[in-house]
Amino acid sequence: MSEALLLLTPGLPLLLGLALAVPRWRAAVMWLAPWGVVPALGLLVLGDLEVRPPWLLLDSYFASDTLSRGFLLLTTFLWLLGGIYAQSYLAHVPHKPRFFAFFLL
Repeated sequence: MSEALLLLTPGLPLLLGLALAVPRWRAAVMWLAPWGVVPALGLLVLGDLEVRPPWLLLDSYFASDTLSRGFLLLTTFLWLLGGIYAQSYLAHVPHKPRFFAFFLL
C-alpha cells in the first residue's frame, strides 16, 4: 500500500490533468484539482519509504525521508490553499479549465 501511495503522489495530479481533456469530466476534475495532494498527505504520516519499480524508466528510485517530508509538507499546504483560492477566484473566468490543466500538470 505504501508503494502505491508513493507512486500516486505525483501520479494523481497528472491523471487529473489528463482527465480534463474529457469534456464530461471537466467540472468534477476542476472541483477535485486542489485535492490531488491527498496521497502526499498520506506520505507525511507514513514515514520513510522507498520504492524501486522495475517497470519504470531504467530502474527509477522514489523515496521519502525526513528532509523530503518537510518540503512535502510545505508544498502540500501551498498547493491546497492555492487550489482552493483559485476555484473561487476563477469562478467566472472562461479559461478556468486551461488554468487547472497547467495547475495539475
